[in-house]
Amino acid sequence: MDWEQEVYTGGACGSVTMGQLRQMNSRTYDILKELVHRPFFRVYKVNMESQCPFWQQQGMCKTSACHVEAIGDIEDIPYYWRGLAESEKRERQMQSYKDVLQSDVGLEYDPTKLEEDSMKKKSPAPTSCPPDTTDLSGKWCAEEEYDMQSVLVDLVKNKESYTAFDGMQIWSSIYKDNCMVEQFSLDKGKRVDLSKTCSDSTLLYQLVSGLHTSINSHVAFNFLDPISQSPLSSQQEQESFAPSSPSPNYEVFVRTVGMYPERVKNLFFLYSLVIKAVHRAENAYRGVDYSPEELTGSQEKVKVLLSDLIRVNMQGGVCMQAFNETYFFQDAQKSTNENQLKLMQAKFYNISRILDCISCEKCRLNGKVQIKGLGTALKLLFQNNQVSHTKIMMRLDEPQRYMRTELISLMNLLHKLSESLIFYDYFLSYEQSVVVPQYLFFKRLMSLVTFIIAFFVAQVAVTRGGRYLMKRKLSGKLD
Repeated sequence: MDWEQEVYTGGACGSVTMGQLRQMNSRTYDILKELVHRPFFRVYKVNMESQCPFWQQQGMCKTSACHVEAIGDIEDIPYYWRGLAESEKRERQMQSYKDVLQSDVGLEYDPTKLEEDSMKKKSPAPTSCPPDTTDLSGKWCAEEEYDMQSVLVDLVKNKESYTAFDGMQIWSSIYKDNCMVEQFSLDKGKRVDLSKTCSDSTLLYQLVSGLHTSINSHVAFNFLDPISQSPLSSQQEQESFAPSSPSPNYEVFVRTVGMYPERVKNLFFLYSLVIKAVHRAENAYRGVDYSPEELTGSQEKVKVLLSDLIRVNMQGGVCMQAFNETYFFQDAQKSTNENQLKLMQAKFYNISRILDCISCEKCRLNGKVQIKGLGTALKLLFQNNQVSHTKIMMRLDEPQRYMRTELISLMNLLHKLSESLIFYDYFLSYEQSVVVPQYLFFKRLMSLVTFIIAFFVAQVAVTRGGRYLMKRKLSGKLD
């Protein structure tokens, strides 16, 4: 593939090549890597106990490879979350007291109920396609920041890797329940290349496919030998069967990513959208007070990194030209635009609920973070699509318009996608330096073997022919 000339999407959506994005990513990757290791971006709040609303779950995976350990030490929790954790602890104690009153004593306690979070509702299995477009009040994903069941986890310690979890049912449900199977004939094994198209109807599929490709790239690069995994039935077993170190697996990469150029283009398409969204959220990130979570003398480090990220992205205008969000949802009828956007929002919200059916803790965690990040990107780029970019950038209340989990997940998603591009470069280099030479060596070896075999066959034929002629001559003399 010609990286410098290959276009990942239709010209109306973006006017840069994958080669240009690849060059920009090589300059921003180290900045992103340092950013997501800062306290603000590495601690995330998520509900890992939500029940699958669509089918009967078989139970959570209990191997060390897919286990996620919540942060238990108060010293490891950033200051912002500490106050919230204490408040929730008091609420849990009060709730426990109320439960005792109701069940044991028989007293009634019926205060004014707060609106129940959507994640706590057992939704019926989807019976129609597309999903219900009921007003979601601006939500693109199920909210968990103030969920009483949510826990704090360290994203750096729980990155994507091979866990032996088979996500086929999850991905199948994501594509099928959101009408993509029928629309793109995925059930017939059709390979869909939308790199020359740019439309509202294909946008969601391109983004989901790009995310699927990114996750597969991480699994292939951080492949873990499943034979060494151990059940968490006891602490002793866990310590005696330590998992092997993850390492890149070229065969897995080829099987899930490398054989499908259309998937790679969707990965670049998703990367271009997310990096544009991060640029759009510049004021929100600048307005956050990072000082309580940073050591003395390094309070400004995060803002310096953010400035470097924006500055590098703006060089050459690649970031602004990579994805043109104003092309979407621009029908002449305003009501049509609103309905299309609501339909896409409903589908995306449905995807965030399907993730609660993942039985691998680490897979569920990383899936939720990245879907939340993508939902935040869509919210940034499309929810206010009737408002000019200049007006959005000038808003003074920008930090208050986005929750902490949204800002964290968006930056972590961009880092994951940036890593995926780096991993893709690694596998391409491996292919050129190892696989291709091996292929050429074996090709030449087979040519040599074929030549030798042909030579011996020819020699045998000549020998047999000579013997035959000799016999004819001898038989003629005898006659």
